[in-house]
This record gives sequence, C-alpha cells and structure tokens, in this order.
Amino acid sequence: TQKGLSHLSSLYCEHHRYWKDEGKLWESWMGEEQLWIYNSTDCIKTFEVYEVLTQLISELGLVEQAQFQMDQANELALPMMLRGVRIDKSSRTLAALELSGEIERYEQLIETLIPEDVYPRKKKQSPWTSSSRQQMEIFYEILGIKPVKNRKTGNPTLGKDALPIISHREPIIAPIISKLGDLRRFASFHSATQMPLDPDGRMRCSFNPAGTETFRWSSSENAFGGGGNLQNISKGHESSDDEDLAIRL
Repeated sequence: TQKGLSHLSSLYCEHHRYWKDEGKLWESWMGEEQLWIYNSTDCIKTFEVYEVLTQLISELGLVEQAQFQMDQANELALPMMLRGVRIDKSSRTLAALELSGEIERYEQLIETLIPEDVYPRKKKQSPWTSSSRQQMEIFYEILGIKPVKNRKTGNPTLGKDALPIISHREPIIAPIISKLGDLRRFASFHSATQMPLDPDGRMRCSFNPAGTETFRWSSSENAFGGGGNLQNISKGHESSDDEDLAIRL
C-alpha cells in the first residue's frame, strides 16, 4: 500500500532495496540472523523515512494534522493495546456452540441444493460450501455463469461482493447464493469467537489509527499472536450499493 514501509522507502530512502520478503520467507530452522537483519532494516528504514517526512510535513504546513495522528497512536491506541478488551468468556462459548450448530445445519441444507448428478462429490473431499475453488468450479464452469472479476487482479472471484452480483445476473440460483452468504456470515461470527485471549482473559489487539485509506482505525492480531480484527465483525446482513452493482453488471 502507499503507506507501507517498503513503498515509503522507495520514495524517501537514499539507498532503497526491497527487503520485505526476507521476513515473510523466514522459517525457524534458518536461525535468527536473517530475522534480526530484517527487523533491523525495518527500524533503519523507518527512521530514515521519519527524518525526511518530518521536514516535508513542516514545509507543507501539516504539523498540527500529523501531531493529531501521533496523539491518537500514543495516547489512545497504545493504552488500549496494553490494557486489552474485557471478554465475557461464558457468552463467547455459548455463541460459539450456537454458531457451530447453525453452520452444520446450513452446510447440510446447501449440500442438498446442488445434487450429486450436477456436481459429483469425491471421496475425502471437503464440502464445496467451504471451498472457494469448488464453488468457482460449480458456478463458473458447471453452471456456466459469467465470472465476476476481482477489481485489482482481474481474476475470477467469489468474494462477498461477487455473490450479490451473481444473484442479480442469475435470479434462478439466488436462493443458493443467499444461503451461501448466510453460511459465510455464520463462519465469520464463529471465527470471531475463536480469537485467542491472553492469560488474564482479555483480548489485546493491535490498533492502527492509520490502518485504512480513510484513516478509520483498524484492528488486527498483535505481535504475539493474540487478538484479531475486533472492529469489523459483520452485523449479520450485508447489502451492496445498487449503483455499484449496476456499473459492474
């Protein structure tokens, strides 16, 4: 992204060389030296970018706005990350059990909507309801529906934005799409009940005041593998913008 460290390094660092894959490809059996070099490079590049942007922010007269963002990080986000969010564990366990039951019920229901003579099942194959590859095979190859393309990659997709588009194009399979969308939402809810907690029962997420293009806060798993995306749990129903659908149809 434009706010990513590697992108900023390419703009503001005197000697830029792409290094981010060195951390992504690291494995524990490789030893720590490569990981330490990677982390040290992150620190050096961050400081070099900071030196340039501090001067640039001053020249553009944006010191007050930049300080506002830093205050959010230091005075709001950091205390929230350290304190953590209290979780009602009994309610969370009950919700997880209820969602597991609904997921199983919906999987069985949707399985019956695509009979064996339309899509033969293979032994030891995971249910097609949980496999994006199988779903694309069913909708785009077997049923012959015009593929919905990912805006960024141009590849066929069956992401959440693709389902309502398919329902508009092929009303006859809209009930299947509707049930599949419900199943995905149940799975999303269930994954939220599985986010790891710390020993004190609190959930400590990583909060980022500049995590989105609009500067809306985002949350994610913390550096120690705990927490998760606690802010973007689905409300239970999703609707797409009709104008956007019309353009893409």
